[in-house]
Amino acid sequence: MVISVEQTKNGKERIETKETVYSVASYPYDATALDCTTVRKKGRNGLTYIARPATFDIESTTIDGEKPEAFMYHWQFCLNGKVCFGRTWEEWINFMHKLGITLELDAKKVLVIYVHNLAYEFMFIKDFLHIESLFAREAHKVIKVLACLGNDYGKSINKVGNVSRETFLLPFFEFRCSYFLSNMSLSKFCENSKFCTHYKLVDTYDYRKIRTPLTPMTEEELAYCYNDVKGLEECILSKLDDECDTLATIPLTSTGYVRREMRAECRKYPEYRELFETLMPTVQIYTLLRQAFRGGNTHASRYYADAVIEGVYSKDRVSSYPACIVSDLYPMTPFIVYEPKSYAQLIADCGKKKNAIIMRITLFDLDVHDDVTVPYIDFAHCIAYSKNYVNDNGRVLSADWITYACTELDFLIINNQYSYDTTRLEWLEGYKAEKDYLPKPIVDTALSYYDKKTQLKDVSGKEYEYAKSKNKANSVFGVMVTDICQGEIEYIDGVWSKIMPDKESAIASYAASKNSFLLYQWGVYITANARYELQCMIDACGYDFVYADTDSVKFIGKKHLKSFDDRNNYLLSKKQKYRNYSDRLNDDGTTTRYTLGVWDDDGFYKKFKTLGAKKYAYISDDKNKKTGEIKKDVLHVTVSGLSKDKGAAELARGNGLADFKIGKIFTDSGRTVSYFNESDVHTIKVVDCYGKECEFTTASNIAIVDTTYTLGISDEYAAVLGSCINFSE
Repeated sequence: MVISVEQTKNGKERIETKETVYSVASYPYDATALDCTTVRKKGRNGLTYIARPATFDIESTTIDGEKPEAFMYHWQFCLNGKVCFGRTWEEWINFMHKLGITLELDAKKVLVIYVHNLAYEFMFIKDFLHIESLFAREAHKVIKVLACLGNDYGKSINKVGNVSRETFLLPFFEFRCSYFLSNMSLSKFCENSKFCTHYKLVDTYDYRKIRTPLTPMTEEELAYCYNDVKGLEECILSKLDDECDTLATIPLTSTGYVRREMRAECRKYPEYRELFETLMPTVQIYTLLRQAFRGGNTHASRYYADAVIEGVYSKDRVSSYPACIVSDLYPMTPFIVYEPKSYAQLIADCGKKKNAIIMRITLFDLDVHDDVTVPYIDFAHCIAYSKNYVNDNGRVLSADWITYACTELDFLIINNQYSYDTTRLEWLEGYKAEKDYLPKPIVDTALSYYDKKTQLKDVSGKEYEYAKSKNKANSVFGVMVTDICQGEIEYIDGVWSKIMPDKESAIASYAASKNSFLLYQWGVYITANARYELQCMIDACGYDFVYADTDSVKFIGKKHLKSFDDRNNYLLSKKQKYRNYSDRLNDDGTTTRYTLGVWDDDGFYKKFKTLGAKKYAYISDDKNKKTGEIKKDVLHVTVSGLSKDKGAAELARGNGLADFKIGKIFTDSGRTVSYFNESDVHTIKVVDCYGKECEFTTASNIAIVDTTYTLGISDEYAAVLGSCINFSE
């Protein structure tokens, strides 16, 4: 079959081409045509892989109702540029068997098949497979699956007749998730891959139609299916070429690239391994570090929440986490037991620049100062707290007592924001280390990514390289906070479970591994340093502070711009061990310096309204970066769980910002609910959108159903807002 397919030429011009699509019967099952060359993974028991990556995707229909259910009606597969279409699971099993025989696959020689969002397809295919091994970070979030085709649609096959399974060789396949590899939607992955010409055909497919394996597919729909697997193949080939990888060496996730490069850089320094072993925390210290770890600070001022505010400025810190890696201090000696003799000594020791202190404490009669716009203590990270408390959108305003783990930087903020009974401060556990700058290879890696990103930003024709460097720069922090003791996810007979390791064994194993090179305490202090810098600017804005999120501050009043200028002058004048900038050579021969960690303009909002963390909307004049054109009074919405574009469009169809209020229901939200249906292989009868009935095979599935989104706040938060003076009035 030949279909019309839309491609891009030179990444810009859209052209229509005629391309061949094979059926299961007509597919070229030929070793030469499919390229049977192999690569082998290092190690005594390393697998041998077919060198070419395959790609796979399904199209499904969801039947909504009391118990929503989904089923596959079309599948597409690509290997070495040759695309196969099928409509039933019987066809797929037949195809995979034939492919396995052609490629001579077995338990030691496997074909890698990339699926974009493997978690979804896995629920549909798992009942037709015998799963050998599975790797996932969370239940359902599948990253890799090694499996073979099973008899009788996946029933356990220990023996086939009287022949042992080891002798009766079955084709083996390793499914990998390309979303984890790219950390982007398929559409963005295609746009940012240098070899990709078959872009995802967005907004050309109506998923609401009820289709079955007998439902005719239009040529436009078939082109959509074709591009999904052909484009993904081109993306994977781009990834392999980027780093001169093979399927035996390419990482499973986007952070894997950064981890690999940083590890290689550290290995250049013989003394680094000794440092790592010296600083490796004990089980007790690691446990406290886990309790003290906290992410970015995101909060709205209770004094301005649920009100329309005019004239709001926004400042953003340039590459906040990389800036912390390069410029700030970290624990660089082993932690030792620390017990302050008095409250005064604790305050003094926490204030010393070179002291790193982690602690677990209980504070009594806690009460936030009235002038604090962002209460720092969050309930989610309290180890324990009293029944009597007041909650500001997840933050502690007051409590009879709380037990909390934190760093000295966190404690300094808490001490500045809250009154509490200093005579009753209960010291439960604490450790102290001496701070210094991070090792050179760690800093060099972070700086190299920032350099590349800076040189490529807004450069015509370098969009792919820029996206690649930006993705890596953003991944540096992620590799630094990997939990050493994260549990192993198991999937057995339809049941997901998490097996937690013995902490002592896990930490000992991590410390002994020659591949280990990062220390968890450094990750803890990256976010602590970032929060401390953010808090400095929140405090500078006083009551005029409106909203903050990790590395940005929004506030009222032009007068505060000077505070940010002054802070930037301070940051630029700070003594640095390493450079904290990147110089870019311009076309006219001049040089522009881009400095990490300075506060930059992030917009001006004519009107702004927030209903708490991750819930705000605003009106601004937007400038097109390429054309310079100004679009007036554009409405924006940022709400966790709500599509930005769809949310803004729905408000625009109504009363605009006035509709951004408690109780507002977004009908076209872009939000979905997933129903996981575990089932045996069975047949069903479905009537499609044309009234034609079809009986076909199905199994377990995920039914994804569109749902509405309702803006709301907790009763506790409503009570706090109701008791606050509203400075916007």
